Amino acid sequence: MITDLAIVVYTTVLLTGLSHGTITVQNPLLLVAVYILLEIAVFGFGLVFAAITFRLKSFNLLSNLAQFTVIGLCGLFFPLSILPTPILAVSMAIPMFRYAGYGGATLLDPALEMVVALALAIGIFLVGLSYFKATEKRAKERGLIGTH
Repeated sequence: MITDLAIVVYTTVLLTGLSHGTITVQNPLLLVAVYILLEIAVFGFGLVFAAITFRLKSFNLLSNLAQFTVIGLCGLFFPLSILPTPILAVSMAIPMFRYAGYGGATLLDPALEMVVALALAIGIFLVGLSYFKATEKRAKERGLIGTH
């Protein structure tokens, strides 16, 4: 989490220096809240990732798939409008971070979207924790923990 915060500060300083302007955050408290929810969800995803790595014994393929899935969902290199409707709905849920930062559009009312984001973050974390513990238990029972 500290590394992530350092990256945010570094990027802000870099972009401010390159643009010769200032970066204004519309709602700093909301931005921090959304960032905390993002970290909770990332921890949950990390636990799922670790559990799958226990089973696969290699994380390279999984890492590449996860990276390109996130890039695709965020529309980093293309407009979101070209995505199929089900994927577009997932992609449109991501902008809460942008809304808190600079007032961009959100899919739902921002208050409702914050509740949904909280529920998803906690849900992803609990699923990740449960899956990791179950996978770890199976690995211990089979004597596979020391073979990684």
